[in-house]
Amino acid sequence: MPAYLLDTNHVGLAVDRASLVGQQMLEARLAGIRLGTCLPVLCEIEAGMRQVRQKAKYRRDLNQLLLQLRLWPIDLKTTRLYGDIYMELRQAGRVLSQVDITPAR
Repeated sequence: MPAYLLDTNHVGLAVDRASLVGQQMLEARLAGIRLGTCLPVLCEIEAGMRQVRQKAKYRRDLNQLLLQLRLWPIDLKTTRLYGDIYMELRQAGRVLSQVDITPAR
């Protein structure tokens, strides 16, 4: 059964179930596809939530969405895999996000 780890952009858009991403995620779940996210994504969502007008509604909608998603932990094995993927993409001239183009200090 396929599974997808969702990033901040997808989770943030899917909070609105009527959005295109929200509808696509519903269709994917109905098709048996496992969808999940991780704690760093939820940290970014929490930070972004501080900037919305209807925080209580957003929190309710987010909680409803999280009932539909698995929360996959990040462990040392995952961080090493991230490092491998990061370097492969960088060598190919691609990046995962704006944060990834900042050189290590």
